[in-house]
Amino acid sequence: QDIWRQAPRLGDALRYVEDAGNRVNFVILDACRDNPLPSATRSAGGGLAEVKPARGLLIAYSTAPGYVAYDGKGKNSTFASALATTIKTENLIAEQLFKRVADRVASETNGLQIPFYNSGLTGADFCFAACNGTAPPPPVAVSARSGSTGPGVFMRSAGGNENASDHVLDDAAADVNEAIEAASDDIDGLFRDCEDCPKMVRIPAGKFEIGSPEDEPRVARDEGPQTEVEVRAFAMGQFEVTQDEWNACVQAGACDATDQKYPGANKPVTNVSLEQVDHYVRWLNSRVQGAPYRLPSEAEWEYAARAGAEGPFATGANLTGAQANFNGTAKDKWDKNGGGPYANTMLEVGQYPANGFGLHDVHGNAQEWTADCYSRDHNFRPATAEAVRKENCRSFVIKGGWYAQNRDYNRLAKRKRESGDAQRDHIGVRIAREVD
Repeated sequence: QDIWRQAPRLGDALRYVEDAGNRVNFVILDACRDNPLPSATRSAGGGLAEVKPARGLLIAYSTAPGYVAYDGKGKNSTFASALATTIKTENLIAEQLFKRVADRVASETNGLQIPFYNSGLTGADFCFAACNGTAPPPPVAVSARSGSTGPGVFMRSAGGNENASDHVLDDAAADVNEAIEAASDDIDGLFRDCEDCPKMVRIPAGKFEIGSPEDEPRVARDEGPQTEVEVRAFAMGQFEVTQDEWNACVQAGACDATDQKYPGANKPVTNVSLEQVDHYVRWLNSRVQGAPYRLPSEAEWEYAARAGAEGPFATGANLTGAQANFNGTAKDKWDKNGGGPYANTMLEVGQYPANGFGLHDVHGNAQEWTADCYSRDHNFRPATAEAVRKENCRSFVIKGGWYAQNRDYNRLAKRKRESGDAQRDHIGVRIAREVD
């Protein structure tokens, strides 16, 4: 039978939640390892796609976006068992509850499954059990795997059939994205000039230090010295330019069609040279007054990617596979165990949490062109965020890391140089724009 007749549609569920008009809403997504109908899978990838939270909605995931969860040894999944046990704890507000569930699951799976949540809850705290203002009991360390769950918890998983294929049903991502697309728009300064134009986020003016401190692990010579740069307000693409957005330019006759190793309407367009990117920028500018669109400078890119965060990453001192699409399995200075997870492919944009400015995928997925001519260090860099330009420049700065690289290559200060005519399957682009 058709898989869509057997599985609930998350988009429909979210619409019911919205129509109910409740102040507090919860959606819990549990993607199991097994799929009873492997021939009906829509893609080779597994797991659930990330859903952007709306105000008044908390969305909990049993594992990282694009990954599948362990079934567990009992009749319920590891995540379901941990939730059923923890949800009865008094005085745990919702966000604390799901954090403790994540800790328990990570412990029971030796770090191979890391649940997380996105919360748009506002107002008074919510407790599933009694919430009388006293402190909740401290977390309990978990070492043994439990195989049973208590009453009062109902969840439906994608899969759960013992001895079935390890392929997992994709969770009707198109339905989900259509139903909750507006939720990702609920950030300050987001705008879009035209239907085919990229979504842009206004980045506030400020100052920051570009580059790496000398004591940062794996720092390279060209990442220093740290230099204070003043950045005026501008706008940055919320996502990397997608293949759908690029194809709109192709259909208009203004851009070249390029082969895509990772085809997908909402995946980053890659395999584009700087000249081809310039054609895309010119086409965008032809659709608005003036010529506001351009490539970001290296300083603008790093400033927007950091979003005020301190440390090597937009997430601070460390970066996990639940926060970005990169090779989290690699052992390094930040993770000596190399516990993952790791998608090992290019994913659709926006599958991981945004940074402090509302930008997605500043780490991993695809690397991104900047307007700067590559220089061997940050000496003599302008005190403003304008691009470093040289006559007859041949090598330009690439930022952001890509999905196959480890944490070192995904540090925000990391720099790579590439010939302007290069077309690489892992290099895409994120557009900048002037603002008033």
